[in-house]
Amino acid sequence: PRAISSLRLGSRILQAHVEASQVPTDTDVDWLALVHATMAQGNVGRAIYLARTAAETLEDNVLVDEMVATIVTGALVNDTAELWQQRLALLSEMEDAGLAGQSAVAASVRVCRSRGEWARSAAILQRARERDVRCTVGMYSTAIAACDEAGEGAKAMELYALGVEDKIFSHWRKDEPFSIDLHLFSQPCAACAIRHVFQHELSNFLPSDLKIITGAGQHSEGGEPLLLPRIKLLLDEMGVSFVKQSSLSCDRDGCTVFENVGCIEIPVQDLFKWLVKSRPFETYYINLPASA
Repeated sequence: PRAISSLRLGSRILQAHVEASQVPTDTDVDWLALVHATMAQGNVGRAIYLARTAAETLEDNVLVDEMVATIVTGALVNDTAELWQQRLALLSEMEDAGLAGQSAVAASVRVCRSRGEWARSAAILQRARERDVRCTVGMYSTAIAACDEAGEGAKAMELYALGVEDKIFSHWRKDEPFSIDLHLFSQPCAACAIRHVFQHELSNFLPSDLKIITGAGQHSEGGEPLLLPRIKLLLDEMGVSFVKQSSLSCDRDGCTVFENVGCIEIPVQDLFKWLVKSRPFETYYINLPASA
């Protein structure tokens, strides 16, 4: 949109640089708009050259980061293998120079997912983390989704664990003990959260039934829950029994059972059974319900 706007306004300086394939030296030239305009004309090589020149001549890391993001994003539209390699080479150069920031990383992770390149998507995210780029929940979610879609569950779990370590993901509900809250989680991230809890966070002491809150799907398209079916299927695959959360309300006219369609519970006894089956040589302590 910025490129189209600039071209329509007929900026003489911008038009002159685009048409003459010149490197801008004017202080009032919008470099990012120039890259957009050059990309709109299909001249990817020229856009890459401008980004490299900006990196060498300007002291504006944010601008260079946005230019790289723009160039990489262009791969979403009918990119050839050769052009894609050129874009990746630019990204690698800017990573080495410390100029590939949040925008470039987010765009690269997203494009790699769209191209089915899950390993590259994960690698770009991990390199950014090592370079102390502030990685957002969106970046992690996109890379995890890329791995999940490729059937690479172990890699998705690895990325999720890094996100937990960096406090990007928080699946425990703070105001309700032993409750996992998956509101706002994507399906791949929600599945990773459950696996992470069972593999790394279920300890020798089980205080109560484990509650998993998925939401009723009121904000989903069609009003149908999206997370609950995925979580139920995952628990079935893991061999973990669960029940619908329900509550009993009584008045003078009788009693009514209310079911919470956005929440399931794993009874503490079933958690214990799963632990004994999966970790048979450990000792566990549980609080059994009063009726047991």
